[in-house]
Amino acid sequence: MKIGDLGGTIERARLAGRIAIISLILSFILAVVVIMAGPATKWAGMETFTLSLYPVALALLFSVCALVHSAFLRKMAEEEQEKLILEQRKSNVNSILDVSEDVRFTAKRTLENFNKYIPSAVSLLVFLLSIPAFWFFWKNSTLGAADPATLVLTPKNPINLAFLSAISALFAYFTGVFLVGQSRIREFRYLRPVGSWLICFAIVLFVSAVSALFINYGKTGWAAPLTKIFFWILAVFAAEHLVSFIIEFYRPRTLEEVRPVYESRLLAIFTEPGGVVRNISDSLDYQFGFQISRTGIYLVLRKAIVPALMVWAAVLWLFTCIAEVNPGEIGIREVFGAVNRESQPLDAGIHFKLPWPCENILRIPVKNVQEATLGSVLNAGRNAKVILWTGDNYQHENKFLVAVKQQGKTGAQLASILEVSLPVFYTADPERPFDYAFNFDNVKETLLAVGQAEATRYFASTDFITDISSGREQVAVNLYDRIQKACDRIGLGIKLVGINMHDAHPPIGSDEPGGAVDVAGAFQDVVCAQEDAVKMISKANEYSITTVESAKVESTRILGAAEAYKYDIASVALADASRFESQLESYRHLPGMFKLRTYLDFLENDCSDIRKYIISNEIDVRNLVLNLEEKPSLDLLNTDINLLTNPK
Repeated sequence: MKIGDLGGTIERARLAGRIAIISLILSFILAVVVIMAGPATKWAGMETFTLSLYPVALALLFSVCALVHSAFLRKMAEEEQEKLILEQRKSNVNSILDVSEDVRFTAKRTLENFNKYIPSAVSLLVFLLSIPAFWFFWKNSTLGAADPATLVLTPKNPINLAFLSAISALFAYFTGVFLVGQSRIREFRYLRPVGSWLICFAIVLFVSAVSALFINYGKTGWAAPLTKIFFWILAVFAAEHLVSFIIEFYRPRTLEEVRPVYESRLLAIFTEPGGVVRNISDSLDYQFGFQISRTGIYLVLRKAIVPALMVWAAVLWLFTCIAEVNPGEIGIREVFGAVNRESQPLDAGIHFKLPWPCENILRIPVKNVQEATLGSVLNAGRNAKVILWTGDNYQHENKFLVAVKQQGKTGAQLASILEVSLPVFYTADPERPFDYAFNFDNVKETLLAVGQAEATRYFASTDFITDISSGREQVAVNLYDRIQKACDRIGLGIKLVGINMHDAHPPIGSDEPGGAVDVAGAFQDVVCAQEDAVKMISKANEYSITTVESAKVESTRILGAAEAYKYDIASVALADASRFESQLESYRHLPGMFKLRTYLDFLENDCSDIRKYIISNEIDVRNLVLNLEEKPSLDLLNTDINLLTNPK
């Protein structure tokens, strides 16, 4: 290489460094604008606008890489120029020194190490940092929310947001186009990823500006689908960095490639000048390690690829003539945007139509049960089995004014505040599918507004204590009828399946200084006190009943015993008197016989267990002893042998 050529390389590398500094400053300014208007202050109120932070952050990172590469390239060219000058001096002056291996010249080796390791490391780093970034965006956006309606934000000033997005997009777009155009020169090659991501940033901001204009004119249905589309496109670009990092290990090194590893091939297809086919050719040459785009087979395929793509596009377009209505759905034909409300809806199955965009079949889910929650909404992902009044369990709370049957001291009607969760389950009415599809832009939000109004009117005429206790079922039944009738009046086109009543309680206070009073805690204390009072009264009644009934039973027992004793004493006395009179009469008639019978009766009955001795007063020698006890049986063992042998 000549000294003049190296001089040109030095100047171009120096110019590339200056351009990299300009792109770095511009990327930094744009990133600050997006952060301040989006995540920091929520002024933008659009998730698409926040997504633009990803491409501008990559443009900022790649600008730093381009700046470092240009510095190393310039340093290498300066050392090579110095080496050529020393070589020329060596040829004129005899010298034994060899400057080719001089330890002072290390810039070339540094540049080679940079090209070999740094782009791969940056590519892997981008992928690893993209994972938490996309996960955080998913969790804090409507894409991953359990109830997306609770996270929907709107721009504070859509016109100003559209103007800011458009101006930022213009600066980024023209800068990106300039960088991509300059990257055709070898020394400017590392500026191409910066330009590509600035163009991507400009596209996202341009779409954000258009969405802001739509929102300003009342069209709010575009923001969510566009956010989802750009989210997945950027996620694919992030995954490409991992694929590029892996492919770099298996790429043949027979063909030198100055394209950095972290450059997105997918994004380059749409941002580089020269056409899609040319970019595909460069990618294939890079992957296979030789000029595959110069082979005959590739040239034939290159000529046929455009007609083939056109044929495939035509076939795919014709396939839009076929539409399917899934089970549980009915279809409505839209021909050039017009709908015939007198036509019969389409049943589930395969249907033919005009190709897109001439005709479209709108599918209405008449069997899919949907849910909208009136009042308080629980925190997403909460798995607690027990939810207390005094805990912070809700994303947002909605209070209803409820009447109280008890009147105040002055005779005024009292009122209370009720917080309650009312899940409403509904489906599209199969009898009125056109009302569901076309009368309102957002059926769920309309249902929530109607339900909120009906619930407010209803609770104003009921009783607080009854609603949170025994009247829950009646509340659900009454609200079901009222909300269904209100939806029918406005032609919402839905059919309610049911309404539940959950988590009815007084308002929960705040622990922060100056926050709301904890009415729920105080109400719970009152309820507990009332329950304790009822418990104590029940115990007192139980004791009273037990004591009184026990006294009655004891009184009855004592009276019965007294009556029995009285009857016994009187009856015995009468019997004794009657017996005495009979004995007296017998004594008067036969005194001697009476005495004898009385005496014998005494001996027989009263002295039955006493041994008796009969003694004769006339016989002096012998005394006879009579044993009046009866022998149960005669046994030889207890027989007196002397009496049997000597009967005297």
